[in-house]
Amino acid sequence: MFKLPSARDLFRTLSIGLCFLSGFNVNAGNPPESVSPVPGQVKVGGEALFYITEKIGSFSPIQRADAIAQRLNHLVERPSIDVAQIQNQELPNSTDIVLEDQILVSVTDADAKTLNLPRGEVAEKWRTVISASIEHERSVRSKKNLALHFALALTITLALFLIFFVLRKIFERTYSLIESGLGGFIRSIRFRNLEVLRADRVTRSLLGIARISRGVLTFFVLYFYFPLVLGLFPQTEKWANRLYGYILTPLKTAGKVVEDFIPNLFFIIVIIVIGRFVLKFVRLFFNEVTAGHIQFSGFHQEWGLPTYKLVRVLILAFLLVVIFPYLPGSGSPAFQGISVFFGILLSFGSTSSIA
Repeated sequence: MFKLPSARDLFRTLSIGLCFLSGFNVNAGNPPESVSPVPGQVKVGGEALFYITEKIGSFSPIQRADAIAQRLNHLVERPSIDVAQIQNQELPNSTDIVLEDQILVSVTDADAKTLNLPRGEVAEKWRTVISASIEHERSVRSKKNLALHFALALTITLALFLIFFVLRKIFERTYSLIESGLGGFIRSIRFRNLEVLRADRVTRSLLGIARISRGVLTFFVLYFYFPLVLGLFPQTEKWANRLYGYILTPLKTAGKVVEDFIPNLFFIIVIIVIGRFVLKFVRLFFNEVTAGHIQFSGFHQEWGLPTYKLVRVLILAFLLVVIFPYLPGSGSPAFQGISVFFGILLSFGSTSSIA
């Protein structure tokens, strides 16, 4: 027997049909956008010469850039080859930068279109940059230059040993002065008749601080020594830049944060000054209420000081809410989580006081 479908089945069938039709129309009316390929850098000796943004056949821009860089760096290692022989060769579909029978770079119409320049002009610019960079990198890696850098590295190393020698003498003298009590200046720390910290513990604490300071100074001296020496040689220059980046990047970030915080700092100072005057006025008002000079019906004098404390808490909380968005890092999840945590602690801790 024929059975009519239920309302639920009809609704489900209609929904599937609408989804299918809408998906079909979207795909038909809006074809998928083509994804732009990631550009590749052509580097010689760690320095970027130009960018490859178009692919040739199955070779992506990054693969093309890596292959070109490999050929150019191979020429750097062969100083007997004259880079003046690098020439441009015009072909129907490309302009090739060649050295004898070897093709170094193929400049296509797509490459020229990306730069909005004629193909021959792009090839000539790239050929000039390639020749200059190879000559420069060869001069950097020349034996005379390497010998000079080696001598400079040796001088820096001798200076390092001299610095360590001076630091050792200074800290040995510092240790002896601390152990001798700094001529009687190190004494026990007392609070009235109670001895809080004995003199020997103060001495040990100062010795520990001095040893930690020596270790920190040694670390920073070595940290700046290695990049300085590694940066003298092309083969290890990238490691020097990376080591410098570990310190310079956080310093730049911190400097940027401080620079951006300066306008907010003036705003915070103004708010604090205004809040201080408001608190002084409120305190003066409730002092007069406590003294009986200002009276309200139904408000006892002895309520003046507790009421002032509650009002002061509310004013300070209001000032904190106003200042909070202008504090550095206030938008970070960690800062917000800590503020919520302290807010919960304050809520639980002040329950009995507010009651």
